[in-house]
Amino acid sequence: MITVDTTPPVPPVITGPPTDKPINDPQVPITGTGEEEGNKITVEDEDGNVICETVVEADLTWTCIPDDPLDEGSHTLVAKEEDKAGNVSNPSDPIDVVIKTTPPDAPIITGPAGGTTPIKDPKPPITGSGEEEGNVIEVFDGTKKICETTVKADLTWECILDDPLDDGDHTITAKETDKAGNVSSPSAPKYVKIRTVPPSKPMVDDTNGSLITGLADTDSTVTVYDEHGVAIPGCIDLIPSTEDPVGVFSCTPRTRLLPGAEIEVIATDEAGNDSEPENALIRALEIEIANENAQPGDSQVVTGYHFNPGESVCLSLNGLTPQLECRNADSDGKVTFTFIVPTGLQTGNHTVYLTGAQSGPVDVEFDVLPIIKTGGTSQTSQGASLFSLMMVSSIMMFAGIWILPRVRRASKERVFS
Repeated sequence: MITVDTTPPVPPVITGPPTDKPINDPQVPITGTGEEEGNKITVEDEDGNVICETVVEADLTWTCIPDDPLDEGSHTLVAKEEDKAGNVSNPSDPIDVVIKTTPPDAPIITGPAGGTTPIKDPKPPITGSGEEEGNVIEVFDGTKKICETTVKADLTWECILDDPLDDGDHTITAKETDKAGNVSSPSAPKYVKIRTVPPSKPMVDDTNGSLITGLADTDSTVTVYDEHGVAIPGCIDLIPSTEDPVGVFSCTPRTRLLPGAEIEVIATDEAGNDSEPENALIRALEIEIANENAQPGDSQVVTGYHFNPGESVCLSLNGLTPQLECRNADSDGKVTFTFIVPTGLQTGNHTVYLTGAQSGPVDVEFDVLPIIKTGGTSQTSQGASLFSLMMVSSIMMFAGIWILPRVRRASKERVFS
């Protein structure tokens, strides 16, 4: 019995690959469904070239692998089914496939600034530019992925870190993956230094408001603020010396600060981290004199307090020049002078001045007592009085010694005569 079959199969259906995005496999499997197991499936491109052939499986599905790689670009594919009688179906509905195997150019990282300047934000936004909207950007710290984002319509991107970066140096790179799954080469590295630890609390020397000095970390800058939190002109962004890890800073306020005022000193590192503030009180110059009453030729001691450490301080008497002596205040701002009260100094009140090169003058008074001459010797008025008292006492004692025997003698004469 001979069976005649002239009816062609129903056109097959192509179910894959997906057509909503490019494909980076040039020999992507073509899949679909057919009408009858064993029927032959032929897949052709837009030019009628046969891409591949296969047969319908028992579950009526089929898979066809292109014999040769498809060229990069767009392709329109159709499938035909041929039954065992040689009847060929009409072409299937076409599908458009885009083959893309070329990866995007490496993205560019534009931020943060990076370099040797540290950043205090441990989660700085990583920004850059990419090749195509919608492409995926992955950002890495070394080999560790730290965030992911997509390219925007203006071809820029911004990536927010999942976790904060540790303090220290980091090498940041980015890769771009297109919709076909092609991955770019890594971007040029961006070197980022994170620093979240603030500088040490600065140390501030006693100050009288003419000069402010102290110690701070050498990799910081120092600013002095008044009691209202306003930076003091002349004392902004001071750079400590770099001889040691902790360096010396100093500044001269443009307007001298008055005694009793409070200042706040803060060190700030390159990343912008602020130290704990150190507070100081502006102190007035002070002076002490050892002998408030002196005579010419006496040794006199004068001590000054709260001068600037190391400042040149000069001693003068009654504001006259030349000055008697100059010397440097010690590290606590203290300075001591010893001088001989001049022999030609007039009796009465006199003023001793201590004048600092930056701090200015402070003074104290003392009295010079008059000198009284007695018997060829010179006495002060106090000394003369004491001498007179001693003389009277001596005369009285001598008189008592002379009178007592006479009294006794007189008594004996009255008894035995």
